[in-house]
Amino acid sequence: MAFGIFQLSLVFTIGLYIALASDIAGAIGINEIPLSLSLKDPEDAVISREQNVVLKCEAKSSVPGLSISWFHENTPLLANDTRVQISGDGSLNISKTSAKKMEGSYRCLARNDVGAVLSNPAQLKIATIGREFIEQPDNVNTTEQQPVIFPCHIDSTPDAIIYWERDNKTLPQNARYVPLPSGALLITSTHSIDTGFYRCVVKHKTLKKTKQSRWGQLLVSPPSVTSSPPQFLPLNLSLNITSIVGENVTLPCAVNGWPIPVLRWVYNKDSLISNSSVLHLTNVTTDLSGNYSCIANNVFGEVSMNFTLNIFEIPHFNVTPMSMSYPSARMVRLECKVNGVPPPKVTWLKNGAPLELIGRIKQLNTTLVLSHSFMTDAGKLVIIIG
Repeated sequence: MAFGIFQLSLVFTIGLYIALASDIAGAIGINEIPLSLSLKDPEDAVISREQNVVLKCEAKSSVPGLSISWFHENTPLLANDTRVQISGDGSLNISKTSAKKMEGSYRCLARNDVGAVLSNPAQLKIATIGREFIEQPDNVNTTEQQPVIFPCHIDSTPDAIIYWERDNKTLPQNARYVPLPSGALLITSTHSIDTGFYRCVVKHKTLKKTKQSRWGQLLVSPPSVTSSPPQFLPLNLSLNITSIVGENVTLPCAVNGWPIPVLRWVYNKDSLISNSSVLHLTNVTTDLSGNYSCIANNVFGEVSMNFTLNIFEIPHFNVTPMSMSYPSARMVRLECKVNGVPPPKVTWLKNGAPLELIGRIKQLNTTLVLSHSFMTDAGKLVIIIG
């Protein structure tokens, strides 16, 4: 699989009820109220072209008037839209004849007599796999102890599963055989027993299709006696890598040369962290973000390759407001604290639409402040971070 850009949003819903001060007992007049509307987000879906799809919008309401509507790419789907049908339970049915035109982002809006809540987006994608390989193995001649890369790439949505075969058998487990995120196979140090024919096999689970690349022959000769400076093999990988806290990251470094180059990994141009050709980082944390340099040298020269690793932390709420009943003509402060890397953006919605920040309604960093509350301020508030 390829490294991607991290994108995620989270929502938190509260109810805000404003009543006349004379209607609320007590000196303070602030009471916790139960949330009358809850919503479970629709889930992403990947389907084949000849497949119907149902996106669920599971909403519960403790007051009358529950209704569900849908948005495609932030545009409302109308009741007379023949491409889709909204079921009685609020689910969105998309027929196979319309699916290709209906790819994209979907949100559902749940509304009752008190207010409305807008869901997180769900992505609908059509499963595809290319007819031909973009990259596949070629014949390679090398000498023992040198690295080799067999490329393998085919367009696929979602990413297909790739495994390798040698001489019509599944490639055995070996620390020298390193599958790369691009789909390629790296043999970090070839031995004579590696001689043979190699191919990649691609399996697409959704489409239930399997494709096999052409065979590439590997011939491994005795160690070279010809001197040469270190030279990197092309990895076809981005040098800017993004990961998420808790994931594992693999940084490969493949260098030819004779005598065999000595490898070392340096973190932020300072700390020596490994002498292996492949750097494995497990269960990463944000403090591992930075620059990773693979430096290779022998008596004939030195080369270096630099990776930049950015580790994101999923946005999350630290402090959230409660659903409350407030008197009118009072200051209302709804405190919200969030965390994440990079720092998440906070957006407030009211009844499914962006909250209008006017003179008396301000967003101070992540906290919402109503300097003078009115009856019209009541409704469902949703906090989106991402």
